[in-house]
Amino acid sequence: MKNQNDRLANLILETSSRLREWTMSPQATHGSVALTRVRITTLKYILENQPVTMKELADHLRVAPPTATLLVSGLSAQGLIRRAVGAKDRRNVRVTITPKGRRSLAIGCREMYQRIHLILDHLTVQEHTQLERMLTRLIAVTPAPEK
Repeated sequence: MKNQNDRLANLILETSSRLREWTMSPQATHGSVALTRVRITTLKYILENQPVTMKELADHLRVAPPTATLLVSGLSAQGLIRRAVGAKDRRNVRVTITPKGRRSLAIGCREMYQRIHLILDHLTVQEHTQLERMLTRLIAVTPAPEK
């Protein structure tokens, strides 16, 4: 069983790595804005929870606050998000997504899904069903990350 689990673990890791590389390749620019997977994740979180604090964003991404600040600075410089400083406490920065950020996110997600569809198109209907069942099961037995 150990060797079989090792083989499956390697296949899962290799598949994950290839899918990430394929869906986020350098030619995948979204409305002339290069969006990495981290940037897409960040924009989605901000869109769904805005306004968000820098601490909330860093916690969600599981990165150090200075890393979140660098990420937000880049997104802000591209006009994808807006920072607002608290009136009473200038350290309290809230982040919201801009209309340009919404458009770029929509295009980025659509392009990412289209690239995945190119891979899934090689599977038969039966393989689609099997893959969906197995992935659903793996998600069900995998503990959610701690927040």
